[in-house]
Amino acid sequence: MAIVLKKKIAVPQPVEKVDLLSEHADLIDKVGRLTVEMAPTLKKLAELNTKLKPLKDTDKALKDALASIDAGDDATGIELGAEYAAEYGARGTARTITDMKKIHEMLGDELFYQLAEMKLGDIDKYLTLPQREKVIKTDRTTRSVKVVKRVA
Repeated sequence: MAIVLKKKIAVPQPVEKVDLLSEHADLIDKVGRLTVEMAPTLKKLAELNTKLKPLKDTDKALKDALASIDAGDDATGIELGAEYAAEYGARGTARTITDMKKIHEMLGDELFYQLAEMKLGDIDKYLTLPQREKVIKTDRTTRSVKVVKRVA
């Protein structure tokens, strides 16, 4: 006569309620549970992103190539391929602060420290255009690119 040993089945134990360590504990735990639950999905997303890499790299190369087009910053246009066309838009703008000390001098201590984050929009409110031109650099950004199926 053979003896059959059955596998032990784990019985879930009730979780004791503990004092919350943080006022955000519920959210922390929810994110933790969802992270575990979504692990297979995150893995699939990582695999899909790997598959998308050639498209992303080629799209960047196209945008870089179109950035060198000899046209005005506000010009738009179409470049033709054998099967597709690339419609490009005007360049955007990007501004950066070039002289924080000069801004400090122009605003004075009290106002400068109120605006210590130095958001460009805040600086625009308090300095005139000639003053801003002395301390803020404005550059044009890359063009937007939309690739569409070419109609014969």
